[in-house]
Amino acid sequence: MIQLFVVFSFLIWVIALLGFGCFVSVLIKRYLEDFEITPEFKILYYGILGLIVISIIGTIFNFFIPLNYYFSLVILLLGIILFISYRKNIIASYTWMHFLIFFLLFIYSCLLSLKNLKGYDTLLYHLPMVNWISNLALPFGLANLHTRFGFNSSWFIDASIIYPLRLITNSPFFIINAIVSFFYGTFIFATLSRIMKDNRLHFSTAFALTTFIPWFYYLVGLASSLYPDVPVMLLTLFVTFLLIKSFETKNADCLFISLIISFYIVTIKLSAIPYFLGFFLILILFFIFKKISTRTKEIIPKNLNYIQYIFTFIILLIMGLPYLIRNLVSSGYIAFPSAISYVNLKWSVPIKSAVSNANWVRSWARKPGLNPNDVLGNWDWLIPWFNNITNDKILVCMAIFGFLIALFCFIFKKRRDLDIFLIVSFLSLSGCLFWFFTAPDPRFGYGYLFSFFGTLVSYGIYNFIDKEKSIKYFLKFICFAIFLVFLYQNNISLKEISNTSKVKDITFIERKTKEGIIISTPKKGDQCSDGPLLSTPYFNENLKIIFDKNNNPRMFYFEE
Repeated sequence: MIQLFVVFSFLIWVIALLGFGCFVSVLIKRYLEDFEITPEFKILYYGILGLIVISIIGTIFNFFIPLNYYFSLVILLLGIILFISYRKNIIASYTWMHFLIFFLLFIYSCLLSLKNLKGYDTLLYHLPMVNWISNLALPFGLANLHTRFGFNSSWFIDASIIYPLRLITNSPFFIINAIVSFFYGTFIFATLSRIMKDNRLHFSTAFALTTFIPWFYYLVGLASSLYPDVPVMLLTLFVTFLLIKSFETKNADCLFISLIISFYIVTIKLSAIPYFLGFFLILILFFIFKKISTRTKEIIPKNLNYIQYIFTFIILLIMGLPYLIRNLVSSGYIAFPSAISYVNLKWSVPIKSAVSNANWVRSWARKPGLNPNDVLGNWDWLIPWFNNITNDKILVCMAIFGFLIALFCFIFKKRRDLDIFLIVSFLSLSGCLFWFFTAPDPRFGYGYLFSFFGTLVSYGIYNFIDKEKSIKYFLKFICFAIFLVFLYQNNISLKEISNTSKVKDITFIERKTKEGIIISTPKKGDQCSDGPLLSTPYFNENLKIIFDKNNNPRMFYFEE
């Protein structure tokens, strides 16, 4: 059965990613010696490192070759070999209860990955982008064919490699969102297990528990899609956890790791840049002042040295250069569609088109369906936008509860770790403000919003539930609530899972450019879905294409 093959693919890619991640973590440990990889987040941490590694490798190789199933197989086998080599490091410190929980999470995530591809953008440009990456080396100016291809994301590189073999599945199945959700789920439930064992609640562990809400919310809805918003949200929540933990333990290495992961988030989606800049600023302040104190205690970790900074800079360079070069190759912009990042190259997307796309993103996030000229430059969109965002009951309830419990903390003078709370809430609030003034669609800002509201909620829980007896009652309540959520809101349909055709058929019209090159366009709507490579909803007869000796497109451009 095709479904069993997808589940098998899920399993072996989880193993391979953990293998890559553990291997890289050993190298990192040589320079960031004080970073403690605890059992609670070990699987998630290794998984993230594995994703970073294959995105770097894939980005570099895609300049020259397609990331087809031959390439994926090589990466997969290498990851499995690394897992076998480092298996003791990976499974050490876990009990049979952990493995039981992980197994149940694995089955649940697999089932959700078998759902239909319902995300609109997945059929609009996510799937077509993966098809380009899987079938051809990256052409110059690809964004001139389909401007959405200029929204460069390392998530599409990862997805093109972590892709169940189409020769067997026929229809596309995307498992990467479900995999990263599985990794994050192990973090939540391993943390819960640790709290139950120690009967102690820290600010960081309380925050980890609150992230169950957005994790489950997105796992159910978008596990089978390719939306980059899923990893952006989950990784943002994780680096927020690491930020809290770094100040709890006075461990600077947590901040260096957070900086690396936050830069990876930026390569997935540029809207994540506030966190990266925030961590960068904190580490620069540490470097300049060496020690900063508040009225109550020092907040700067000790034992900072130049080696840590140099090593982190090298890692960022290795991650950043391939990503930036890919941006230039695909669109001629350092950060498409920002006009200020334009570079005058033969294949660069015209500035007018980039500005139009940037305005469309900002406008759509405020009030979908209207012309940007009717939305931008005024505040008429604010009330409809507010009405729309308040329909998100989970977000609203978490916001209200967060503000109330944080207020009670100050009223009753329960202010443990106030310095940590202020720093973390300020950083996450800065992200919320950046989101609001750029593209305030809720989906684009869930990482910041849930980090901010989660910080409020977890700070109140941490301060009010501070006795052994109250912690026991709290944990019983949490376990019961999680059980009910999974029981009544799992959203698993056996009919949908049994369906092996995950995309709808699209009727295309063939149109010719002035040079006589045939370009396919959807007869209805703007989704190209699983159509031919040379397809776009934005046909322009002036488009010019240069082909190589194998008749594969190597450059898309417009003459001035």
